Amino acid sequence: MLHERERNTENSSRDLIIHLLITRMKSRYDADIKVWREGFKAGINYDTNEGRFSFSDAEDPKGDFMINCEDAGKIKCIIKPYRNASNSLFIQKLIEFGWQNAFENYYQRGNTSTLGVLTDDFNGDFVRISDKLESIINNGLRIKS
Repeated sequence: MLHERERNTENSSRDLIIHLLITRMKSRYDADIKVWREGFKAGINYDTNEGRFSFSDAEDPKGDFMINCEDAGKIKCIIKPYRNASNSLFIQKLIEFGWQNAFENYYQRGNTSTLGVLTDDFNGDFVRISDKLESIINNGLRIKS
């Protein structure tokens, strides 16, 4: 998808990987996604009837599921609750599902928020990052496509 001379540049690879992740999330999860240059976010809620999280645009979301590319080519996945009260069901379920407070009321799955670091292997980077993202969505939030 990238011209040969652009394949190994961080900005081109980052932009294309972000675009492909957005396309995949829209098609698999019908998520309403807000985009910026280095990432995207989707509203998220906890569905008590289903016992799992869901991407939400119609209801009032309780937080944002965010994918962001930081310096050094790290693509990260975090959740930012709108209300960070330890007694809220949303926070309690995040913690129950293996999320922990990473910094300034942002939550990460397990002990790292990094999905992957960009290398000179664009195809391998995309596969690794998208597989880890799918695992976080399916296992860490129990959202099914």
